[in-house]
Amino acid sequence: HYDHAQCAVDAVRTDELEKMGLRVLRICNLDIDKNFREVCEFLDKEVQKSLPQSAALTAPSSEGASRCTRRTIFALGFFDGVHLGHQVLLKACRHLAMRKGCATGAVTFASHPDALVTGKTPLLLNTAEERERTLFGYGAFHIHVLPFDKALMNMPWQDFLEMLLEKDAGGFVCGEDFRFGRKGEGNGQKLADFCRQRGLHWAIVPEQMLDGVR
Repeated sequence: HYDHAQCAVDAVRTDELEKMGLRVLRICNLDIDKNFREVCEFLDKEVQKSLPQSAALTAPSSEGASRCTRRTIFALGFFDGVHLGHQVLLKACRHLAMRKGCATGAVTFASHPDALVTGKTPLLLNTAEERERTLFGYGAFHIHVLPFDKALMNMPWQDFLEMLLEKDAGGFVCGEDFRFGRKGEGNGQKLADFCRQRGLHWAIVPEQMLDGVR
């Protein structure tokens, strides 16, 4: 809820953005915490409207071999705390999606995999709901929070990616240390090979270090 002074400031900023040729969406009297998914769906529909029809299907990156026919590039990870490495990964996902005319999304889990795999629940910085809101703040409009249960833990890595293709995945971005699928058999290299074979977009983000700390 804005007061009149804040509205005046926002109006000036809006005019400046529109003069730069940027499209501004005005959303009033909406509680984003209570209407989070509705906001995501609304923004995605508006973005899709603004894309030229020719952007709906684009050729995959040089790593792929055929036409990409799906529309969301998904960043893969747990994303607790959304630290520097997560931010770089999400930025890479946004850039890849923008270049290919796709939407940006993220896939995370409702609970930490270690809680089931090792029986020990690590101390987390965020709840699943908080992570979802933070991911949205970094530009991921399509967010899937998957329950990490025994079925998912024992799912072959190929089946995991195939499952995401059913959610309109047009490609994937993950860190080089990301592991997925039964016994963590899936990794960046296998993901890249999977995408090459299916003509999907992909990117593997190297490990990020700050002052020698991962």
